[in-house]
Amino acid sequence: MTVMYLVEQEYNRYLKEVGGKIISGEDTSKEIKQARKSVNITQTELGTIVGLRRETITRIETGNIQPTTRFVKEFTKTIAAMRVIRDLHALDEVSRLKGEEMNVPSIAFLSSCLNIPMQSLKLIFEIGDRRYLKKREKILKTVKEV
Repeated sequence: MTVMYLVEQEYNRYLKEVGGKIISGEDTSKEIKQARKSVNITQTELGTIVGLRRETITRIETGNIQPTTRFVKEFTKTIAAMRVIRDLHALDEVSRLKGEEMNVPSIAFLSSCLNIPMQSLKLIFEIGDRRYLKKREKILKTVKEV
């Protein structure tokens, strides 16, 4: 049995979820910080992806400056892409454990599908890989202790 994951559909769902919280939330800076932390990305890593210095990200998250529309758009795309990558990792691992097949999309396909430049998506993937493996280790350690 082949596992199906609708990349564009899930990406758009995450875009709406993250973007909606930022735009409609009472505290934009708090929503941005929470979304960043939800995918375990550092301010420095985020800054590299969206083309800003870490200090600027800090100022946005503390409410000292208001984020631009461009930043919110790039930020939302980054968080949504990281969530899709996390989903793909988890589904791939579960599929392998069940002896099922999953056709993991290539970075080129994802870049085209998500409308994210290849260079940015490669960095998002790299960060997502590290974060997924780190979180996986933590979960497995917790499970072994129980």
